[in-house]
Amino acid sequence: MGLPHLRRLLLPGIALLLAASLTHCAATPRRVDAGPIKLVSHHREPGSPILVIDSQERFQAGVEAYRRGDYREAIGHFSVVLEHFPDTDFGARSRYNLGVCQRALEQWREAAQSFTDYLSCCSRDDADRLDALLFIMEAQENQELWEAVLKTGRAIRRLKDAVNDEVRLEMLVRSGHALLEMDELDRAETTLLTASNLYIRSKGAHTPLDPSLGAAAYLLRGGVAVKRFDRTRISDDSEEAAMASMNAKSRHLLEAQQLLLQCIMEGQAFYAAAAGFETGRMYEDFYRDIVDKPLPAFASKDPEDALLYQCMLKEFVLGMVRKALVLYNEVLNLGQRTGLESVWIDRTRQRIEGLEALYARDNAACEPLRPAYQQAIKNHLEKLRQGR
Repeated sequence: MGLPHLRRLLLPGIALLLAASLTHCAATPRRVDAGPIKLVSHHREPGSPILVIDSQERFQAGVEAYRRGDYREAIGHFSVVLEHFPDTDFGARSRYNLGVCQRALEQWREAAQSFTDYLSCCSRDDADRLDALLFIMEAQENQELWEAVLKTGRAIRRLKDAVNDEVRLEMLVRSGHALLEMDELDRAETTLLTASNLYIRSKGAHTPLDPSLGAAAYLLRGGVAVKRFDRTRISDDSEEAAMASMNAKSRHLLEAQQLLLQCIMEGQAFYAAAAGFETGRMYEDFYRDIVDKPLPAFASKDPEDALLYQCMLKEFVLGMVRKALVLYNEVLNLGQRTGLESVWIDRTRQRIEGLEALYARDNAACEPLRPAYQQAIKNHLEKLRQGR
């Protein structure tokens, strides 16, 4: 089981993140132990050669094409077997293998249908049904069918005896992702916390669970906090309201940062890049929110006072810009060390360019006033120290 890639962005897309990231086990085509069946086709043009279809040969040709990575050719072979031998073991396994090939081609709707057909006509026991259900859940997630993802998750839960911890962890992460997408943040938080706890307990076991699933759980839990951070606006009603909203926003940032740091520590490059990017983005956006806030009445009457106030404020929060730049550069360094190229790396490059331009612009505007506002900051801090 692994998490090789994410097709969509999570926060302000983390919630859109895992649609194609979670892949249930390294899929391989099913094999059949039954003997071959030969079918002679009588539907042919006069004078054309008699077509003999051997179920085993066609099935094996599909398996070999799959192993070569020629999934379209494999689909052709399995489709022939399914058409001519639908009620045999070769037909049943070909139906399953069609889904495996369609999944490899990211033909999610077709894959879901193939596995659903297999589930309804051919699955033999709970383990067999569970395998198909996990693939269906993945395909639904990639189609953003969030209610369907949750429904399939409930079907998996009902197969209690067949559900081991690895399956349970994958099901919880996918379900938590669906809840996050559906904006049910409390339920998403609870589901993903259960996933994290299951993963943490497994670390002391003889065979710990897949760290990529653990990283995904941390990333999505961070995604819940990031959504709350993004939705917390700095109030313009009063100074007290502004401070209260800034404190609330800071709490969400710190909570998200802690969870995203845990994601990074799992050592999964793609998820680490996503977590680093999101943490940097929060610091950058917080800086922009603060400095773009409307000026208070006492500073808005005189243009020079307004510029002095803005520069003082920027000096206070400049650490956020530096923090964001450090995190963004760490993401790029990670990409260089691991050879990772992803949407997170691309977005980080774009963010760095914009943030460096912002920093240069603000610094140039405030440089002439630096002695004045630095002294004003010292005076303000001294007053705070003396309790005035």
